[in-house]
Amino acid sequence: MIVEKNEIKKLVYILKKGGIIIYPTETTYGFGADATNIRAIRRIQEKKKRNSKKPMLVIMSSNNMVKKYVKLNNIARMLMNRFMPGPLTLVCDSKRLPAIKGGVGFRISSDRFVQRLVKAFGKPIVSTSVNISGEPSLYNFRRIREMFEDKVDAIVNAGNLRKNRVSSVFDIRTLETIREGAVPEKEILRVIKPFQRVLCGGCFNRLHNGHIYFLKKARSYGGYLTVVVADDSRNRKKYGIEAVPAAIRKNVIEKTDIADNVLIGRKNDVFGVLKKTRPNIVAIGHDQNDIPKNIVKRYGLKVIRIEKMNKPKKFL
Repeated sequence: MIVEKNEIKKLVYILKKGGIIIYPTETTYGFGADATNIRAIRRIQEKKKRNSKKPMLVIMSSNNMVKKYVKLNNIARMLMNRFMPGPLTLVCDSKRLPAIKGGVGFRISSDRFVQRLVKAFGKPIVSTSVNISGEPSLYNFRRIREMFEDKVDAIVNAGNLRKNRVSSVFDIRTLETIREGAVPEKEILRVIKPFQRVLCGGCFNRLHNGHIYFLKKARSYGGYLTVVVADDSRNRKKYGIEAVPAAIRKNVIEKTDIADNVLIGRKNDVFGVLKKTRPNIVAIGHDQNDIPKNIVKRYGLKVIRIEKMNKPKKFL
């Protein structure tokens, strides 16, 4: 079925029934569906031959809708204020989109038609480019109609689109660029560069109130906290057979909701961690070694030593 852009009510009806549409955005044509409907999402993944573990990209209508459906951190809010509405997709954990594995990538579109559609529907709409996964996006309406008219419930007729770049995709949980598109990575990093990002480490073999105190103290120095826990080989060397596996310690720290990102640190990978997390502050415990001066200078780090908490209580 071919639908015109002014037939919003017809499109909303199709979406509410679990249907699949193809519609134009400010970047390219996209597959659309109810982002809360797992069957509709699976239909799109099948058509694109897309890995179901990849984050699904969705479009929201407003900041209020974003807050309702996804978990934000301070960096996400900063990037939203700078680039949305627009072609930047931010990947984060979902609150009310359990059908989507691997997190959700969201954006608020600058296209007036898309804004009207999402607002009228009242829920997030899937927005993933019309193509087979790994192949170029499609901009030619006739080609899209030939390939997909019998595979979707409706195609919105917007003619041929200009070949704009797809949206950039940035993971706010790990501060990594997943896909560079319309918004250059250097522009994203320029916005978050002055923001205080804290890195702290520790074995946390037995996570207790002392370490909770340490994490909260480290978190107080900035708006984004990365915690690095020792891997199993380093941890066993220090604690022996009683060492708690790194994956369990990582999971326990994540459940405290203090850290924005928890990594398992590999031996001799300090430069990899610094490059990946881009901190400007490093917090170290009262019994941890100082950061070498050459590393402090090279990365422009501010080092803060956190004092010991007396009589910590067992937590794990």
